[in-house]
Amino acid sequence: MATDYEIRRVILSNQARVRNLMISKNSISLYKFCREMGGAMTYQIADEFNISIQSASTRLKKLLDLGYLSRNELTAESGGIEYMYYANER
Repeated sequence: MATDYEIRRVILSNQARVRNLMISKNSISLYKFCREMGGAMTYQIADEFNISIQSASTRLKKLLDLGYLSRNELTAESGGIEYMYYANER
């Protein structure tokens, strides 16, 4: 585990990168939910956090783009595409 000094040094020397990786408390909760559940689908996130499917999808996509989550493509019963999102541990 890095010391506080080492963390501060990294933050100060990489301010733009750190700013881009920062996420909200709500996004942290969403990440933790995916981690604790061993993966989650968009509708599960929407139900758990009482948000719309569109909002859940947008939040998941942002965490995916930032590298906090990964996803696997699944075929829905309707024949469409669904995604299962997983927390990246590293």
